[in-house]
Amino acid sequence: MLESRLNLKGGRSDQKIILVGIDDRSINILGSWPWPRRLLAEMVDLLRRGGASLISLNVPLTEKQVDGSLEELKKFKQKFEAHALSTKDAGAAWIREDLARMEEIADGDRQLVNAIRQHGNVILPVMSTLEKGQRGSSTSDDLILSRNFLAERNIPPELKERISVGRLFSPFPDLAQAASGLGYVNRKPREDANGLDQRLVLSYKGCLLPSLPLRVASAYMGLQPRQVVVEKRQIKLKARSIPAACGEIGIKFHKRMLFYPKYSFADLLRAPKLPPLIAGSVVLIGFDFKESEKYKTPLSRDISDLQMTACVLENILNGSAIKRPAYLSYVEILALLIIGAFASLVFPRMSHFSRLVAHFALVRVTF
Repeated sequence: MLESRLNLKGGRSDQKIILVGIDDRSINILGSWPWPRRLLAEMVDLLRRGGASLISLNVPLTEKQVDGSLEELKKFKQKFEAHALSTKDAGAAWIREDLARMEEIADGDRQLVNAIRQHGNVILPVMSTLEKGQRGSSTSDDLILSRNFLAERNIPPELKERISVGRLFSPFPDLAQAASGLGYVNRKPREDANGLDQRLVLSYKGCLLPSLPLRVASAYMGLQPRQVVVEKRQIKLKARSIPAACGEIGIKFHKRMLFYPKYSFADLLRAPKLPPLIAGSVVLIGFDFKESEKYKTPLSRDISDLQMTACVLENILNGSAIKRPAYLSYVEILALLIIGAFASLVFPRMSHFSRLVAHFALVRVTF
């Protein structure tokens, strides 16, 4: 019955949402993942110059990147500083300057931190689990995380317990400090919901943390996290109310969601001129590999995590999420009773083959 509320014929996309995919083409051009952090820094700088109002950088950044050349450079710098010549030779000053410049160029993490800080409106992910091959330690700086906690009103303790997590993995401290906000992400699509329902909040140490789309939406609307109020059946963003039973939003899809402006990371990075659409837009950067796990939705069976983030974000910003009426549960029970009564009266009078066909038809209609 909920699927009957999906708008598959049209719909509106009022918000300027741009997708930048770390896809197979980008891997072929820029090399295997993970890339040097300087490439991410270059993209953030490029989008800043292009006038992007907000950036979501949804990639794992839980630890600093190990760079052998940078480590060797730091060792050489330490040896140079310890050498007596470094304090007596008049030419030592320019050597120090060159070493400092070379270190800055080689330190991709520092470049990314500076780029994010300079843009001033970049949202980064927090993860409850790490995928195979990823490393990171549980967040130890709850002060930074607490800046993203939402307000709450009359949330039952059992609900908070149901959506709680024991640990989170944040971006490494300098990066988390530079970001304008943090939101949690779930890397594994929920097969049972077919992409229809997406959780917008989780509980961590008794406090509510927004999902990445909700954190991006609140930032785009100019709201601080504490101005977002979570209730049992809705989430309030100032005057806007988002139906969210138990912290989950019912996504309303429309065909235009398949056609968000999307660019390959490598193509955009190498473009001689940025597309005018970038100015004033919300840019979502994330993985878009062909072989990555996909969401199954009424639109398509090939919705990537990046595209699903855009769908959730649009539902929040446009206030178009599915609202489940309070009476719908009773309607569904009544429908099942009617179907059961029909089957008990009609099936005994049908042939074996007819019963099989009717049974199949009822299963299709019900599920």
